[in-house]
Amino acid sequence: MKKIFLSSMLTLSMLLTFAVPLFAAPSIQLVINSEVVHSDAPPVSVAGRTMVPLASLKPLKLNLVWNADKKTVTVNAPGAKEILVLTIGKKEASYGEKTLALDVPAQLNKNRIVVPLRFISEAFKAQVEWKADKNTVIIRSADQVKKYKKLYQGADLVAARKIAVNLPSKDENTLHNTEEGVYYQYIFPE
Repeated sequence: MKKIFLSSMLTLSMLLTFAVPLFAAPSIQLVINSEVVHSDAPPVSVAGRTMVPLASLKPLKLNLVWNADKKTVTVNAPGAKEILVLTIGKKEASYGEKTLALDVPAQLNKNRIVVPLRFISEAFKAQVEWKADKNTVIIRSADQVKKYKKLYQGADLVAARKIAVNLPSKDENTLHNTEEGVYYQYIFPE
């Protein structure tokens, strides 16, 4: 009887050990200018803030420089005079001549530099939106904000159609061995 009980407990503990990762929080998806950003390290949530590896920010067209000796990340936008400097572990960052407070500082996480996504994006005038139902962060870089406003809020339907047709599509042509192509249909309200 004891052996059956111990065997059952061992089996139950093994099942729970392997089942827990299945119920872990879903990973955060990062979308910049309508393209899903794939990275070797996914975004992570730290104290309710989304932290991303430094390389994930490349689609924002920012200059990102890591100084290992000083443990600082320097970020600037081409043509902008302000420079953002974050130091690993410090809850303050310098932006031009200002000192800004951070909710969560830049960190080293599994040999990766992770930085606060919203803080850096908004410092360089990008639009950031969190879609909790999809566990997704959507960012539109500063140079693209006007285009997306025209698409989603503009009154010019012709301009919106042109923008929509040129947006990246997740669809792939799976008909490689035929001469058929992928057909896209865009429907706009009157």
